Amino acid sequence: MEPRFWDEIIKDAPICQELLNNFDKIKKEALDFIADPATLFDYPQYRVHYNDTDYNIYENYWKAVPMSRYEKEYIDTKSSPEQMKMIEGIITRSKQRCPIINSIIYPLEKDGNLANSFISRLIPGSKINPHDGTTSNFMRIHLCLIEDPGCKITVDNETRTWEEGKLLAFKDGKPYLHSVKHEGTHERVVFSIDVRIDPYLRPYMKL
Repeated sequence: MEPRFWDEIIKDAPICQELLNNFDKIKKEALDFIADPATLFDYPQYRVHYNDTDYNIYENYWKAVPMSRYEKEYIDTKSSPEQMKMIEGIITRSKQRCPIINSIIYPLEKDGNLANSFISRLIPGSKINPHDGTTSNFMRIHLCLIEDPGCKITVDNETRTWEEGKLLAFKDGKPYLHSVKHEGTHERVVFSIDVRIDPYLRPYMKL
């Protein structure tokens, strides 16, 4: 049976080691950047259909700032040229303000091994409903910058929480649905990155 969480399985991958080794720098850079509320944007809201029910992907609050271009989440392919220009400007600003993060993701982006990266913030009372992403070809890796034990993620039937300075990894796409519920007392912030499994991560997997 396929694992729900993959962080222990992929921990020897260079990107995982780079994120962990640069945790303090990444945390400071990211938190300094999002200290300005205008930096964060509402995560794109969309409808999910599951078990004959339609519902919003999240409830209450989910803010994020994109660090790279990913059309299925941050860029609507039907956007006007003006909207596209605005979004590209946001990504450019993010890269300029976060040079350490950009230096880590750039090689992956250049080689086609990066699908998406963003800084994500949730507050108490927020809920991300059960869903899966568009593809299982990428691994979603979270580096926790601010933890709250009351904020928990469930992949299929396994529930965990984030720990500051540590990685948490799962497939955004199939075979499992995942969801998040924040019943804690303060914000939870992660740096999220989607990395290609084949050929990039596969050689480092220890199943």
